[in-house]
Amino acid sequence: MRVSGFSKTGTGRRLPFEGKTERAMRRGKLEGSRPGKRTSRPTETRPENGVVLGLKPRTGRAAVVAIAGPVDAPRILFKTRIDVATTFEEGAVFHVAQALPLKEARTRVEASERRFIERARVELAKIQRQLGAPLVTAGLVAGKPKPLPALESILKAHPLVHAAEGALYRRVFAAACSKLCATPPFSFPQEKLVMGLATALAIAPEVLLARLAAMGKASGRPWAQEQKQATLAAWMALAAVSN
Repeated sequence: MRVSGFSKTGTGRRLPFEGKTERAMRRGKLEGSRPGKRTSRPTETRPENGVVLGLKPRTGRAAVVAIAGPVDAPRILFKTRIDVATTFEEGAVFHVAQALPLKEARTRVEASERRFIERARVELAKIQRQLGAPLVTAGLVAGKPKPLPALESILKAHPLVHAAEGALYRRVFAAACSKLCATPPFSFPQEKLVMGLATALAIAPEVLLARLAAMGKASGRPWAQEQKQATLAAWMALAAVSN
């Protein structure tokens, strides 16, 4: 129900105006929100030297790509999506916290983060077992770093609420990867993925993008922007541990 730019939560309290993602999450209709949807089959050949993951975190979820092989010619083994939250009330942690007393809001945020980390860890462990190889490291696509104020100030400003939720999910998936990977995960700014990797590989950006397109074609669907970015992040992490 929409009333003058506000929506009611399940408790009858109203939250600030929701964007497209929040409305989809509230309805439980985020694309691929059901576990296992839009997941590619793992390759039959098991990598001998381990797997590197790439993750593109979003609100409540992350696109995950697993790669392996030499740094100049890796291959995509597996693509999936991990959901740690599937409803607006659960996933939009800071949005919901705006309607709560500060102490209760802080408790909710902290408990949600712990719960999401464990859910992500469990799903990543399933990927590891399915691939039958150790997880070497991971690369996470990061947004622009933005220092955040205290929770009380965050809850008073809607742009800060969005920024805080983005930071929360990046922490969630980084922490889950840290629990399973031999080397701590790396974070790479989204806008520097192509140039950063091209520089690391000593190739032209156009050559890199052609190789990326070939990897995507060979691996099949899904191959949207978030899978491409996750693949680049995984590739950058592979380059980092290979040097």
